[in-house]
Amino acid sequence: MGFPVYPFPRCRALVKRQCVGALVTESLKDDCCRQLAAVGDDWCTCPALDWMRLGMYKELGIADVEGTAAMEVFPRCQREVMDRTVVSLPAVCKQSIPVGSGGVCN
Repeated sequence: MGFPVYPFPRCRALVKRQCVGALVTESLKDDCCRQLAAVGDDWCTCPALDWMRLGMYKELGIADVEGTAAMEVFPRCQREVMDRTVVSLPAVCKQSIPVGSGGVCN
């Protein structure tokens, strides 16, 4: 299965805004949810989100994504918060996923 090089641009924006504690507009959330829904196969949602997360780290020049949770990935955004935000996107979008718990990817 292949993923786009730059998947979910609106979800990326949502993750970045939420990670720094900025306001997430309803239109941004709706756009992200539409992008997630376009995946089509519920089994592919979590791997696609993980691909997005890894791409975000790569763009930020962070090679070791398994480093410390408290590491700041960009100003006011810690890795742990960013990771938690990414895996919770299906729950935010009320999208059913066949893995995880409560709509959160493992």
